Amino acid sequence: MDVLYVLVRNAVEHGLTEESPSRRLEAWLRVTEQHELLIDVQDVPDFPSFDKAARGELGRGLWGAQRLGATLSWFPGEQGKTVRATLQPGPVDL
Repeated sequence: MDVLYVLVRNAVEHGLTEESPSRRLEAWLRVTEQHELLIDVQDVPDFPSFDKAARGELGRGLWGAQRLGATLSWFPGEQGKTVRATLQPGPVDL
């Protein structure tokens, strides 16, 4: 669940600012038919620097999720944007 922690922490630090129209964030966990784990975290609607953030140029949050094996993407929605981490099935080190 380290990836979930990284995404939620990143959303709290960067997506839920004082200027945010809504101080709300939502998270979902889903498993696909291919047994991939999808972790979705939704917050404010904008993410102009996603690529830089994912490369670690703006901090280590999203970059850290990728180092844990997640493939990251994002997409806008009616209530805000969603950052998605996709994790492939396989052994887990605890």
